[in-house]
Amino acid sequence: MAVMSTCGECGDPVEAVVMIDKRGVPHGDDGHNVVYDHTTAFACPKAHGSVAHFSHDCFAPPWEEEWDMWWSWELTEAAVDALRTGLVHCPAPLDPDCECAAHISLRKTRPLIRKARVSVTLSKAGVPAFASL
Repeated sequence: MAVMSTCGECGDPVEAVVMIDKRGVPHGDDGHNVVYDHTTAFACPKAHGSVAHFSHDCFAPPWEEEWDMWWSWELTEAAVDALRTGLVHCPAPLDPDCECAAHISLRKTRPLIRKARVSVTLSKAGVPAFASL
């Protein structure tokens, strides 16, 4: 997994809060078969955060189209707090194969993100979900 190292807002180090999904094997590793992608939410100690989605597709030659692409969305400080609260019962936040309610909800709502800034809502049961601002 490629990782972000510093916060774009304050320059502090960031850490992965949750790895939401992952598909395939990284390019160059045994078992790689054209596609590799993953989505991870990151945050710094000041609660600046982002959701980053990496996509690798080496089907066409690299001179015909980009193999690697990134998309990212800013998480508000309230969203980072809600995300951390919603993950409190997750047994493995950095396991993209985790089947807890939080991971399932985040995987389901990540494709719904349409704007640059993202909010996180909590259900009555405390399950986090992404929402565009």
